[in-house]
Amino acid sequence: MPFEFGKPMLGDRALEEAGICARTLHKWYLTMCSKGRSKDQLSMTFTDDALVRTGDGPNNNALNVKDLFDLFNFRPMDIALVKFYELYLCRAKQVSPPKDFAFLDPAGVSTGSPDDIVGYISNALTKMRGKKYLMIPFNKRDHWILIVIVPLYSVALYLNSLPSLCIHDEISQLIKRAYDQYLKRIHWDTFGIEFKQRYNVECHQQGSTDLCGFYVCHHMRLIMEKLEGNPEDFKLPSRQLTNHELSCVREELSLFINTEVIDTRGLYHPRSLDLE
Repeated sequence: MPFEFGKPMLGDRALEEAGICARTLHKWYLTMCSKGRSKDQLSMTFTDDALVRTGDGPNNNALNVKDLFDLFNFRPMDIALVKFYELYLCRAKQVSPPKDFAFLDPAGVSTGSPDDIVGYISNALTKMRGKKYLMIPFNKRDHWILIVIVPLYSVALYLNSLPSLCIHDEISQLIKRAYDQYLKRIHWDTFGIEFKQRYNVECHQQGSTDLCGFYVCHHMRLIMEKLEGNPEDFKLPSRQLTNHELSCVREELSLFINTEVIDTRGLYHPRSLDLE
């Protein structure tokens, strides 16, 4: 079913089987369309301080109404949805940002120039201030992977739900440059320090589908719940995610949008969504 603005994004049966948060978000969309709102008026744009900034200014976030269609129908995720999920994780832990985790804006590492990416990652490592893990969702050639840097162990973990799409070569070189720059900034003696990059961390495998964004979101949540101790020993099950697990990601994103963006009391509510 192709996207057609103003029309239902899910069929009756799919909507009935969706979770309550997804149904609530879908109802809001149809209600706004019935009030004559346009695509542009339903775009959600705001700034946030939860993610490590790409520069001196705040991170800008924009979710287009077409992104909701992709979310409802388990289609490829745009950068905005993955960023929203990071913000959901921050809010779910009732602290923004979470105590042990720092999150990078996926736009800053997926669309920037090589030098900008190196500077962004290096600055983030420097500003972690005692946090243990740096979470980096990365997109290249329309495929998402998750990279987690653990400075205490001088290691980067790469979680790729579709290993046949090897997209880590370029980013791994930039991460190595960023880590070396970070060590120089904090005046560490780099002699004897080996920065290791584990490219094939065992994790959930998606098969030949377009669900990589959903897998990255699920992996981020599991990292927050399960990663502790020596990351060299970290691994996840290699099975495909169940329909229930995929639906949970959709529910969590729908919950965040309902409560933090659409609701006038939400932390990220944009005035552009206010009803006249």
